Amino acid sequence: MNDRNLWIICLTAFALVLAWGCKEDSGTDNGGEVVPGQAISGTWAITDPSNVSGKAADQFENFQLTVTVLASRVSYSALGNGNKIVFPDAGTLEVEASDNFVTGAEVIRQPDLLPMDMMLNENDSTLRIEFEISADSYLPSNNSRVAGIDGGYTFILKKQPQQ
Repeated sequence: MNDRNLWIICLTAFALVLAWGCKEDSGTDNGGEVVPGQAISGTWAITDPSNVSGKAADQFENFQLTVTVLASRVSYSALGNGNKIVFPDAGTLEVEASDNFVTGAEVIRQPDLLPMDMMLNENDSTLRIEFEISADSYLPSNNSRVAGIDGGYTFILKKQPQQ
């Protein structure tokens, strides 16, 4: 009878350890696992008009970018952009799991497949986005619209407090 009780206790302990180790993964950074794009998640805004450079910079004085991360999908929406070719209103960002935004990460903006460099400062309060608009990278029907805005762009955005 004593051996039987010992076996029951051992099996119960094993079942508890097994159940505890098999908890559901919620996709958050509970175990040190980095979710791609999580570092840039939140709302970012131009706080000074001089923080935008490029041919159409004056069309982005009130620009605001909201980045949302759900599982491995990184989505964005933009407000206050006066030129939808330079920065579309909404889309996704292709972000690699190995991207480190503090040292700089190259992401691909959808829907236009535009490569962009993104860099966070050390305290995660400033996001710098750099990209190049080129008439060669757009369909021929859009070349005339792109010709006046081609060139390099830099956006320096400040993290906005959560509401």
